[in-house]
Amino acid sequence: MTAVAPPRLPLGGIDRLLARISYGYDPWLRDRAHSLGWTAFLEEQLHPESFPDPRGDAVVARFPTLSMTPRQIWDAYGVNGQHQVPMVELQTATLLRAALSRRQLHERMVEFWGDHFSIDQSDSQASILKTQDDHDVCRAQSLSSFPLILRASARSAAMLFSLGNYRSMASSPNENYGREILELHSLGVGNYTEHDVREAARCLTGWGFLQFGDPNAGTFRFEPSLHDNGPKDLLGLAIPAGGGILDGYKLVRLAALHPATAQRMSRKLCRWFLGAEPQPVVDAASAEWAATEGDLRSVLRIVLAPSSFASVPEGVQKTKRPFHLAAGILRALPFQFPNPTQLAGELAAMGHRPFHWPAPDGYPDAASAWVGGLQGRWSFASRLFANQVSGVRIDVAAVFGTAPKSSWARRAAYALRGPGPLTTDVDAVQQYVDGFASASDALRAETLALTASAPSFQVY
Repeated sequence: MTAVAPPRLPLGGIDRLLARISYGYDPWLRDRAHSLGWTAFLEEQLHPESFPDPRGDAVVARFPTLSMTPRQIWDAYGVNGQHQVPMVELQTATLLRAALSRRQLHERMVEFWGDHFSIDQSDSQASILKTQDDHDVCRAQSLSSFPLILRASARSAAMLFSLGNYRSMASSPNENYGREILELHSLGVGNYTEHDVREAARCLTGWGFLQFGDPNAGTFRFEPSLHDNGPKDLLGLAIPAGGGILDGYKLVRLAALHPATAQRMSRKLCRWFLGAEPQPVVDAASAEWAATEGDLRSVLRIVLAPSSFASVPEGVQKTKRPFHLAAGILRALPFQFPNPTQLAGELAAMGHRPFHWPAPDGYPDAASAWVGGLQGRWSFASRLFANQVSGVRIDVAAVFGTAPKSSWARRAAYALRGPGPLTTDVDAVQQYVDGFASASDALRAETLALTASAPSFQVY
């Protein structure tokens, strides 16, 4: 019997996988990954429900609106004009879950879907409805299948409101959502026609949600009297007359499993996790998409395989978006957060407040969109470690313990990045530290801030 060669690991081994499927270093997760090995660790992360997440659960318990229905949020805050409360709670909790949860791949996928099915939370009713969308779409379906998550998004009150489909009827179909479900959510530009947009809009007529005066406000509602029940021809498929709500479901399934969708989404997932789009990996993931009807776990096993990482040159890195940067700092260090709601404002100052991108295409996943905002990143790190961010406190002295000042840069790098090769950044930070005659907590804070602001911490 011929021995089967083990898969070739990429340079950096499992730490490279960790860097891409998590928000940064924490000792527990790294030990877990090295203990289980690549395949078993990835499989565990692909099934987040299989292991406890006490710190992530504790975040949810801190913010009451996360467990409320849209009607409850409306009654408690909407009628009084306090729309900022559910908005800030969801934004803050999203960052803290990214920082504290053990279910890191799940959180990375939640962020991915939050951009893919982007909804501007500041848009009127979306301030109330986005909490439910985050729970029922981005979180509940993050690792299920693409037909399921696309269907959940199509039934989401926040999405139906954001793109105006809740007012779409046979006499005046709203083509806005019909276009975006094809252009942004599935096939992509160039893979459909204007005729397909019109037919998609007709399929979705009558799709809406119960308004805030109803006890079940925010629940999906199909109104047959508003639906265009005529025959349709969509993406080459003849849809017979009289289909009712099934017209919309046929649209969702057809779009979700279209070959162009498989290619586009596989490419997008490769870019999100690998930082590159190796065509063999894209093709393999697309084939898996077709074979499993868009099963996301199966596709991610392809994208996140050792051979996929090995196909990407070692020098390829991704620039951290501000959300990723902030989550990584908080993740690496023990911190207290008696009232952390100012963190949402910190993200806003860096141009990356969750759920506030005004266009439906979501925050960009490209370095060119973020490299110009370094001043905001430096300011955040400086004020965070100086304990000037209200409601959040880091015990800076505890990070260094009794370590001599001559080793502070190495200690700060280890605390924020974990074990690994030292960079020229460390020497530069230590040179700055050595310029001071005596140790102080202010200098310790500056050491951490400089390390978090260094080029090596801006990428992953």
